[in-house]
Amino acid sequence: MKTTLFQQKQILRKKALRVRNAISKIDQKKYSEKILKLLLSMPVLQSSSSIHTYVSKDSEVMTHQLIYTLLERNINVICPRIQKHNELGHSTISSFNDFKKNKLGILEPKEELPSFSINDLDVIIVPGLAFTRTGNRIGYGGGFYDRFLIKTNAISIGLAFDKQVINKLPHNKDDSILDYIVTEKEIIKTEKIYEL
Repeated sequence: MKTTLFQQKQILRKKALRVRNAISKIDQKKYSEKILKLLLSMPVLQSSSSIHTYVSKDSEVMTHQLIYTLLERNINVICPRIQKHNELGHSTISSFNDFKKNKLGILEPKEELPSFSINDLDVIIVPGLAFTRTGNRIGYGGGFYDRFLIKTNAISIGLAFDKQVINKLPHNKDDSILDYIVTEKEIIKTEKIYEL
C-alpha cells in the first residue's frame, strides 16, 4: 500500500523529533550558541531593521539569546502569535515582559500589543523539524509558516541542528522554500530548487 504525502510527512515528523530530542540539553545549548554566532555574522542580518523570530520551546534551536541580542541592538523584534483560523499574528516586542504563555505553553506576544505589518519585515527566522540544502523544511504540521512565508518577500532563515539537515523531504507546491539554513557547523545558502 502506497503512503500519501501526508502520511510520509507524519512519519518523518516523528523520526525528526526523535532525532532532535536525542541531542543532550548541554549540546543543544552549545550548538544554539554556535548557531547564534553564525546567524549574527550574516550580512543580511546585520543590515536588517525588522526581524521576525519564533520563540523557542522544548528541543528547538534556542532563540531567547537571539531576541535579547537583537533588542540590545535596537532592532525591531517581531514574534508570532497564533490567532483564530490557524493564522499567525505578528507583534513587536520590547522585552520578555511582552510575552505570555498560550494554551500550548508557547511564549507569544500579549494580545494587546500592536500588530506589525509583514510587508515591513527584512528577515524571518523559521523553526522546523527537518530541512534540506535546497531549502525545503518540515514543520509541526500546522502550515503556519508556509502560509506566512508566501505572503512576504522577507529573507527566510531556518535554524537547525546539523542532524536536522537531511537529503530529501516529501513536499508539495504549498510548502515554502527557505533562503538560508544556519546550523552549528555552517551557513547554507539554499539552492532554492523545487525538487520533485
